[in-house]
Amino acid sequence: MAVEDRLKSLVEALTQALLPACDCRSEAESQAWQLLQFVTGLSRGMLLTHPGRCLPRAQHEQLAALVARRIQERMPLQYLLGSVPFLDLTIAVRPPTLIPRPETEEWVAWLINQLQPVRHEPLRILDLCTGSGCIALALAQAFPRARVVGVDIASEAIALAQENARANGVSNGEFVVGDVASATLSLAPARFDLVVSNPPYITQDEFASLAPEVAAWEDKRALVASEHGLALYRALAKGLVSWLDTQGILAKRGLPVFVCELGTDARPVESLFSPFFSGNVSLHADLQGLDRWLVGRI
Repeated sequence: MAVEDRLKSLVEALTQALLPACDCRSEAESQAWQLLQFVTGLSRGMLLTHPGRCLPRAQHEQLAALVARRIQERMPLQYLLGSVPFLDLTIAVRPPTLIPRPETEEWVAWLINQLQPVRHEPLRILDLCTGSGCIALALAQAFPRARVVGVDIASEAIALAQENARANGVSNGEFVVGDVASATLSLAPARFDLVVSNPPYITQDEFASLAPEVAAWEDKRALVASEHGLALYRALAKGLVSWLDTQGILAKRGLPVFVCELGTDARPVESLFSPFFSGNVSLHADLQGLDRWLVGRI
């Protein structure tokens, strides 16, 4: 085989093997490259610059094992790789903690941009249903004078968030186990300038139709909510009176004081939060044109 064809042949073989677990060929090829880069420790540019590079037998065996898990067990690629980029962070991921999504990254970037006028203020930020800690840590990194508290019901998620804080050198974020839906949830400080959340919002019927990469691997508690997907939104709306400082730094400047991610039906969620904010809520669309996050201002 010609030297220049060696890499092409390997990528093609990986792509073909991954097709059964992917929606299209381009996705399979992207995953093939990501696995190849992960196993070799080389960038795509380095691999393309040296297309005749021979992989040691151990790396071929590792690739085969990863592809087998991807196909046979439908293990998400992110869990196979062990981490995902999130803004300027590298977030470790492992089952069953929810994998950060690009749409979440999108609204967090939007929020950081909105809050630039107060980037040097000692903000108090609360992230409910924190999961891997990606939202809390992104905000803590962007606002180094802020104190950020992340809460999740799952102890394994809190342990992972704490690990991510250490790995990313973020010292102003802390994480505690707590039930957002519980009336006994107590936090210090008692009130915050900003409350954010990516709560579970999938209905049981929607969960039944999810791909196995999601349904079989990610924590159902982080995905599914009762009451037609609205249970955690209702808990958030009820809890805001206790958690949010309506005279805080952001409230006084008319900046967002509450942001939450949305599912497929935004209007019922908007109705839940509108009374608390006296109608001063807005829906924001993601890059695909879907209402993806709700913003409340005082």
